Amino acid sequence: MPETEFDRVLEAYLEMAGRAEYRPEAPSDHLGNTLLTEDQVADPLRLSAEAESYARRFIYEEASPGFPIGGSDFETTRALVYTIEAARALCGAGCPVALKLLEMAAEDLRDAVKERP
Repeated sequence: MPETEFDRVLEAYLEMAGRAEYRPEAPSDHLGNTLLTEDQVADPLRLSAEAESYARRFIYEEASPGFPIGGSDFETTRALVYTIEAARALCGAGCPVALKLLEMAAEDLRDAVKERP
């Protein structure tokens, strides 16, 4: 089954949660602290719901006229998500999270470039 942009953004959210412990759709204090109990953090249904909500919101924002960055080409969607969230993290969650997200963006971008003819 072909992968969609929604799938790619959803996958990016799950990767951010797993690799960077960054869940922008979870309740937070906007200072980099997620306001979830340990049980809530471990709940796969909650994580899935967050990821789906985030993917819908991200795609809507990307398509809106108020999103001055423009849209990604399909192969670089995840790298764009990581980069935008790194910028947002620099305004709240802090440098370690931003650095991890930028490393993830660079890795994904390298993979996308390798796949091009």
